Amino acid sequence: MVAGNPDKIAFIFEKVSDWSTCGCTNGIMQLYINGIQYPKELRTVAVDGEINSILSDSSPLVAMPENESLFKLSSQKIAEQMYITAFENGDYRFQLPLQELEDAGYYLFMICTDKSVRFVLAEYRGTDDIVYKDEVVVSNNEICEIRNKLIKFKESISI
Repeated sequence: MVAGNPDKIAFIFEKVSDWSTCGCTNGIMQLYINGIQYPKELRTVAVDGEINSILSDSSPLVAMPENESLFKLSSQKIAEQMYITAFENGDYRFQLPLQELEDAGYYLFMICTDKSVRFVLAEYRGTDDIVYKDEVVVSNNEICEIRNKLIKFKESISI
């Protein structure tokens, strides 16, 4: 299932029944930003865990956190500020909770205005070194379409 446009931003989830055991729904999860795949390699992921996290009430994909001043920062500044906000201040409202992405060293942050959503992907390189990797700005309507497709996928695999 593809939610979004891989040339902008898309989440790809696929349930693989042969990998699913003990009541877990395993498969793959990939993020595409501007046509580039993250994480770079495919690994088995708990699809039910990832989809539940990204659609939780506290996830920015659902809560849509607005902050005009953050939205306007430069790309590297957003990456740095979001890292400090999340990991030093314990405020995760701008971070999309995708364990598979984090395990590969990437963090996806989402900042909204009343009309647009800015996704900023950062890479953690150790010792508090966070580096801007990529970004995309899309309309709030596009985010609603992505979220609705993810909800339908979640319902289709009975999580």
